[in-house]
Order: sequence, then C-alpha cells, then structure tokens
Amino acid sequence: MLCPHKCVLADGNTGRCLVRKNVDGVLMNLQYGYLSAKHIDPVEKKPLYHFYPGSKVLSVGGYGCNMKCTFCQNHHISQYTPHWETLKYVSPESLVSEAMLLPRNIGLAFTYNEPTVNFEYIMHTATLAKQASLKNLLITNGYIQKQPLLDLLQVVDAFNVDLKGFTQKFYKEFTHSSLVHVLHTIETLVHNNKHVEISWLLIPHANDNEREFINALKMLSTLKTNSLVLHISAYHPAYHMSEPATNAVQLLRFYELAKQYLKHVYVGNMHVGFGDNTYCSHCGTIIISRNSYTVDIKNVKNKKCTSCEAPIDDIIF
Repeated sequence: MLCPHKCVLADGNTGRCLVRKNVDGVLMNLQYGYLSAKHIDPVEKKPLYHFYPGSKVLSVGGYGCNMKCTFCQNHHISQYTPHWETLKYVSPESLVSEAMLLPRNIGLAFTYNEPTVNFEYIMHTATLAKQASLKNLLITNGYIQKQPLLDLLQVVDAFNVDLKGFTQKFYKEFTHSSLVHVLHTIETLVHNNKHVEISWLLIPHANDNEREFINALKMLSTLKTNSLVLHISAYHPAYHMSEPATNAVQLLRFYELAKQYLKHVYVGNMHVGFGDNTYCSHCGTIIISRNSYTVDIKNVKNKKCTSCEAPIDDIIF
C-alpha cells in the first residue's frame, strides 16, 4: 500500500492522485516515465541549503499529487491530468545517462509535483543513479505509507519535506489529508539518519497561528539531529487561495520565532535581506553567503570553520 488514502477503485476508476488506475483489476501507474518538466537547477532551489551547497541537480517531475492543497503553487501539473502530448517519456536509463554527463551535477531531484505517486519510476531510476555514484533528492509532501518510505530510504540521499501546518484541522481543510502521516515520515527520516530539510509555506489566515507554529518548532527541536534545517517561504495567491501574499513583517516574526528553537532557519520566495546565509553553529562566523542562487562558501577548510576550527558536521559538502 503506497498512499495513506487507501483508495478503493472500481474498474476504470483513478485514485485521488490522478496516477493510479484500476485497469481490469490491475492497479496501473499511468505516469511511469512520463515527465512534465526536466531542468538543471541549483540545489538551493529545492530548497536544500545544507546538501552540497552551490551544486547543480537534474530535476524532474511528472503530474499528480495525493494531496489537494487549495494553495498549490504547481496546481497545473499536480491537480490536473495534462494533455499527453505535453509529456515526454524518458526511461530510467536515459535519465541517469543524461545526469552523468552534466557538469557540476550531483544527481537527480524528483520534484515539481508530488514524486511519491510515481514510486516505481523513482525506485528504478534512483537505484540506477546510486549505482552510478549519483545522489538522489526527493522533494515531497511526506504523505506516504511506512513500507514504501523505508524502500525509498535505500536509494534517496536527501529529502525536503513540506510541513504545511501543525493541526489535523488545517490538513483536513486545506490539503484533504492528515498530519500524522507527515510527522511519521519526518521522524522516520531522522531516525534513519537521512539528510532532511523542512519547508513551511507561511499562509496568512491559514497556518500563521504563532502558537501552532511554536508547537511545530518544539517538535522539530526534539528530533535527535544537528542538521535539521527549516525553510520558511512566502506564500503568493495561487489556485483556490486568494489571501494576500505573505509580507516581510510576517516572515521576520516567524523567522525570529524559529531561531529560538532551531539552529538553521532560512527564508524563501522573497528577497527581504535576512534568512539567506549560513553561519557556523559554534562561533557564528558566516560560512555560506547567498544572493538568490549565487552561493559563496567561505571560512571553511577541510570541513572546519577557519575562525574557531570546529568541525562543520551539519552541512554535507
């Protein structure tokens, strides 16, 4: 069982994800190998700030999602079945071969729509990529059952998980899913020593309750890892949500709250003059400066801070 929705499908019907279909009693993955997007992106765009900073990654996506977020930023590929002529079939072998030839490319990122709905393709492709010494990245909503998640852990090196809110009420109303499975995913990743970064899209009048946000921060801070990273991103009106965009004052307030609980907090989707750079966890010296996706690694030698000589063990270089 892949998805917590556990859709029961009559013959000819498709699941909530738009990808799984009952064809004569056989559950088919309609999306296998069909890509809606393929780009070479900075790894920071995923966003992953502590995983080979400054590198590139070949990023691919298909269509469909097992959540129905009313604020979806990529709803044109996640909430609708695209015209098939807009999709291109790319075999796992071809994709890995392309990734191997790209300069400064560390591997593959499965992103744009919800990648786990195309589980079989990811497993096949990521296995080949791993054999070729490439890295595999997964940008996900975290809504997946335990066993397929454990399977993904065998081939995926880094995860960015969207934590969209911190109440079941929010998840039910705005995503048509449940919070508990997402929290289980995050805990499982940390427990298995995977590199994981969390994204929180700050939506006015939806998930901007400070008390609930602090509860989320407390939970994240209790996880036994020194490398957990939080990205707070600005929301812009999209899909069925017309609330005003997040403003800089809101971002600063939530950034300051998060810094009370977590070492590494960043701000995205808005140039506000804070929340871009990375500092040594021990002495506070700047070790990575960022201007949009331009990255400058400084004051680092042999994976140590040149100011205090402490090991930088919360970033993978």
